[in-house]
Amino acid sequence: MEGNDYYEILGVSKNASEAEIKAAYRKKALKLHPDRNKDKSAKQQFQQVGEAFEVLGDRNKRRQYDREAAGAKRSFSASVNPEDTFAHFFSSPTYFSATTNGTSSSPEDLFAHFFSSSAMSQSSSEDEDFADLFRSYIPKPASPPYTSSRKKFKSARRQPSSYYTSSGFNEFPRSQFQEKPRFVKRPLPVSLEDLYTGTTKKLKVTRTLSNETTDKILTVNVKPGMKTGSKISFPGEGDTLPTGKTQDLVFEVEEKPHATFIRKGDNLQTTVKLSLKEALTGFSKSIPRLDGQSMATVETQNRIIQNGQEEILIGEGMPNEETGEKGDLIVRFQVEFPESLTPEQIESLKNIL
Repeated sequence: MEGNDYYEILGVSKNASEAEIKAAYRKKALKLHPDRNKDKSAKQQFQQVGEAFEVLGDRNKRRQYDREAAGAKRSFSASVNPEDTFAHFFSSPTYFSATTNGTSSSPEDLFAHFFSSSAMSQSSSEDEDFADLFRSYIPKPASPPYTSSRKKFKSARRQPSSYYTSSGFNEFPRSQFQEKPRFVKRPLPVSLEDLYTGTTKKLKVTRTLSNETTDKILTVNVKPGMKTGSKISFPGEGDTLPTGKTQDLVFEVEEKPHATFIRKGDNLQTTVKLSLKEALTGFSKSIPRLDGQSMATVETQNRIIQNGQEEILIGEGMPNEETGEKGDLIVRFQVEFPESLTPEQIESLKNIL
C-alpha cells in the first residue's frame, strides 16, 4: 500500500474524526465486500479499504502515518486480512458504532433497525443487503432463518423472520452479542531505546479459565527494529471460549515518543542547533546513540551550513527487524541567529563580508 492515500481510499478529509472514519469504513466495506460485490476490482478495493481503516482507525498508527506522509517517501505500510478487519468491526462492541436517526446505537439496536419492518420499508437496497452480510458475522440462533454458508444468504426481505420486530430486537439473548473474540489484542508501549536494542518484558495477565480467574506471567520478547503495529502473539493464553478453546493473546507494539529522535521507517531524524558562528566557521557535535553507550559525531570544516540543511550519517539509524541492517541518521541543522549586534560587531561584519 506504499504510495496510496488512506484518507482518499476511505473518502474522508485528513482532519476527519474517529466517528467519521468508522462511518466511512462501514459504508465502503459493505459496498465492496466480495460476498456481495462481484465486480473484478471489488476484492482489491476491499483489501485497500481494510488496510486504510487498520491504520486510520488506530490513533497511534494514524499519528505515525500522518508524520511519515509529510516526508519525501512514505515508508509506512500495513498488511492486514480484510476479512478479519471486517468481522472484528461488525462483531465487537469496542470497534462497532453507528447511528440511527441521529442517536447513538448499540450493535443490537442497529441490527434490529435494519431487520425491523419499518426500517426495511425505509432503507436503501444497500442497507437491506447489509442485513444478509452482517448476519454471517454474529452468532447464529438455533432455529435458522439463515443458510449455513456465508456464500449463500437468504434475504430478510424475501423471508420474514420472527426474530426481528418493529419494536426491537427481542429474541436474541444479549449475551450472544458479547461473545468473546477468538483473540484479544492489547497495546504494548515500548521506548525507542528498547526498539533499538531489543528487550524482554515480563507482563502479568489475568485469565478466566473454566469460570476461575488466574494470573500468569508472560515473557514478551521485543526484537530490535520492531515498529508500531508489530504484533507478538501468545496462542491459547487468553480466556476460555464457550467452545472449550482458549483465546489467543496478541500484544501490539506502540512506539513511545522520543525527546531527541523521530523515527521514519528504519531511519532516524534529529535536529542539531548551531550558533551563527558555528554555522559559518565550523563545529563538531556529538549525538548520543540509542544504546546509551556510544556517540555519533557530526562535524564540518571549511564550509558554511545553511539553516534547515541536512546531513546524513550512514548506518546510524534503526536496525531492520528482519535483516538487522541499520538505516541512516538524518541530522537537520537549525541555525540560531543573534537577536541583536553592537555597532562594533556590525562594522566588523561589514569589513569581513
